Amino acid sequence: MADSSPNGVLPRRKKVLIVGAGRRGQNSLLPSFRCLSEYFEICGLHSRTAEKLLPIARKWDVPAVTQLADFDLSAIDLVAISVPTKQNAPVLEALLPYAKRIRILIDTPIAWNVEEAARIKPLLEQFAGVTVAEDHMNFPFHSLVREAALSGIIGRPRSVSLFNIGYLYHGLSIIRSFASFAPVKGAWRKLLGSHAKVVGYEFADGFSGTLIGPYRRQEKVGGILLEGSEGIISEAPMDANYIGHKRRMYVLQPTRSDGLLTGYRISGPGYDVSSDLAQLRALRALDFKDKSEINLIQNCALMDVILSVFHDHNMNRNYGYTQALYDSLVSQRADSGEKRLDPMELLPAVA
Repeated sequence: MADSSPNGVLPRRKKVLIVGAGRRGQNSLLPSFRCLSEYFEICGLHSRTAEKLLPIARKWDVPAVTQLADFDLSAIDLVAISVPTKQNAPVLEALLPYAKRIRILIDTPIAWNVEEAARIKPLLEQFAGVTVAEDHMNFPFHSLVREAALSGIIGRPRSVSLFNIGYLYHGLSIIRSFASFAPVKGAWRKLLGSHAKVVGYEFADGFSGTLIGPYRRQEKVGGILLEGSEGIISEAPMDANYIGHKRRMYVLQPTRSDGLLTGYRISGPGYDVSSDLAQLRALRALDFKDKSEINLIQNCALMDVILSVFHDHNMNRNYGYTQALYDSLVSQRADSGEKRLDPMELLPAVA
């Protein structure tokens, strides 16, 4: 049960140790936790390379932890881990003496293959709680589209397509977030020349999802299209020309002020909902290297994930490490054309 909501009064700030001072740590975890300083206190930053760690710790005014084994974990509430997948097991093993009281926030992919998954799964089972930092499915525009779909404006959702914005496990997590994280019934792929492909996923209730590549993280040239029995939600207004006169069209678009992104809006017949991303203003005021629009959006999503650990009841409570392991293994096998998608039988098979 959550201690309090962000709108309430917290008894104290949660104490956090960040493990990993690479690109993700510097450009996402440190800025996101700093923006949430009302709720979290960064008590340490760990990296195995001292010469890399020390200037980063000084810049953010946080304690540098050069030896994880020497750090006092007795007062730590949350350990945020962002390291290469092969290092996840050693880090978790070092934390085991305090596992019963510590919660873990761990980056995706949490394992890259069956061997890594088999090693870390029994370790993760021992911690007080594990939250997976799968932030792509929490991108503000994906959340707004899910909210619109739940309102019923397009009838029963039938399919979701991700154009150049879905990468392997990130893409599959986005698709399954529209299907209540149901397991995949089947998958297919189609190569498009030498550098692109389409990967499709089918679900037991008839819902389907499609990833159209290549993935272009830094260039917002693609988008999401959700189709339902009575209409569609798309980022391309011209799609209204192709859906038929009896179906409704809703447009997802960014909102801007003085050229800067401020949020997103979905509008159409009888529906007009927008989200204002106040976190963007706080992020822009901080000193970190990657302030690309996509990274700022990703950090807004990461903050939602972080708040789900203790404070907010949202969909991340239903996306644990088993789901993350599943998306990592299944997406890679579907992408390579393999038929046995879930070799570890992580989620119950569907009829």
